[in-house]
Amino acid sequence: MVTGDKDFIQLVTERCTLWDPMKDTVQDVGRIKAEMGIEPKQFIDVLGLAGDTSDNIPGVAGVGPKTATELIAKFGSIETLYDNLDSLKTKRKLHENLSQSRDLVLLSRKLATIDRFVPVTETMEDFRLIPYNTQEAFALFQELEFNTLMAEFAKKPDPSEKIYKLITNLRELEKLAHVLENKGIFALDTETTSKDRPGPDSSAFPFPIWRTRAFISPWATPPPVRWSNRPKKIFSGFSNPSLKTRRLKRSGRISNTIISSSPGSASPSGGSHSTP
Repeated sequence: MVTGDKDFIQLVTERCTLWDPMKDTVQDVGRIKAEMGIEPKQFIDVLGLAGDTSDNIPGVAGVGPKTATELIAKFGSIETLYDNLDSLKTKRKLHENLSQSRDLVLLSRKLATIDRFVPVTETMEDFRLIPYNTQEAFALFQELEFNTLMAEFAKKPDPSEKIYKLITNLRELEKLAHVLENKGIFALDTETTSKDRPGPDSSAFPFPIWRTRAFISPWATPPPVRWSNRPKKIFSGFSNPSLKTRRLKRSGRISNTIISSSPGSASPSGGSHSTP
């Protein structure tokens, strides 16, 4: 058996061992006897006394796994323990709790018992892993509120699929403004001809919006020209009211990449600075 669920200790036999892949430990009959002093099948009685909060099994108040294991190791079973309950009178609180919880203990043992005789008509081949629909699995986990599995099955962007769009006119820039508004938060990057803050020599503003998608708005048209010659109508796109919405946020860092201001003079150096 491969599980970290301790309840399965009760199923360990000479032919069946228990491997916990999280702890990388193997429990067999010999190890359980050596460590707990009981037979694997007696672990059901331990659970009847100690309960299991993770499975809503109540057990006896004040009796934990250690005390429960010691009692079963000494008396052998819950029935024998109650037949000899008077021998525990010196432990007044334990005796009192056990006396008041007999029905609860028997119920707890029943709840902790793994049914080994459930009718199973499927063959081993029926349990072979087959391809499944991840969208349907995600919908099911969402319905059942399995949040960890929901996160695992949520659709993730393919990093190999990268989309870059060049913004070349005011209309496209206005569309970008609306995209940024709906996104709510975006990153602003600059491609410049110097290490100074973006200004007269800023050549392009890429907007990485998704992990695999970015829009690039050049302030210059090839070949690069001075700021004074750049179309003011493109720059005025950033005065669009859409970009002034209170919901809009930019990332707090701009990366500066130094590019050539004339053919053949590219500089390999670069720098970065924070947004004002």
